[in-house]
Amino acid sequence: MKLVSALTVTALCGLAACAKDAVSPSIQAPLSAIVAGNPPPPPVLGFMSGTFSPLAGVASGPQAGLSFRATARYNRNLTTGAELVEFEPGPGKILTNPSGVQRAFGIIVLTNPSNGATLTFDLSQLVGFQGPLFVPCLAGSAVNCFLISPAVLGTIQLRNGRMYPAAGQLRYRWETGAP
Repeated sequence: MKLVSALTVTALCGLAACAKDAVSPSIQAPLSAIVAGNPPPPPVLGFMSGTFSPLAGVASGPQAGLSFRATARYNRNLTTGAELVEFEPGPGKILTNPSGVQRAFGIIVLTNPSNGATLTFDLSQLVGFQGPLFVPCLAGSAVNCFLISPAVLGTIQLRNGRMYPAAGQLRYRWETGAP
């Protein structure tokens, strides 16, 4: 009897582990699966990044765009299609559904890892955007990636304190174990 009970407990533990794996994010899912709901809950840690260039007529900015990144979490409600991006640390959040942006708030700061420059932008500029906010990345990009479809405006501050307005596009890549 004890042997049967031990086997039952072992089998149940094995089933629990399989069920837990079933809800883990599928980081190797095909790009088209992002639209279908991958990665599924729970929230998936990743990076928001983008290349931003000075706005036309800004003579004091560098000629080339600078790349920035910040940590963020992505989640999708597989029943309603609502999507949520939360920046870490900080209060910045973007909540969308298939018809557009429902809520977006917070002043977000991204950093250029090579020179310490920062990019600051206000997520509220996305409020009122209609249609899918998150779209697949360009062909040839990593499969675990999507773009925020509109360009966003921000302020770049260099280490020397010089600031200027800039525009660019953001993309999100969820964790694959590589930085």
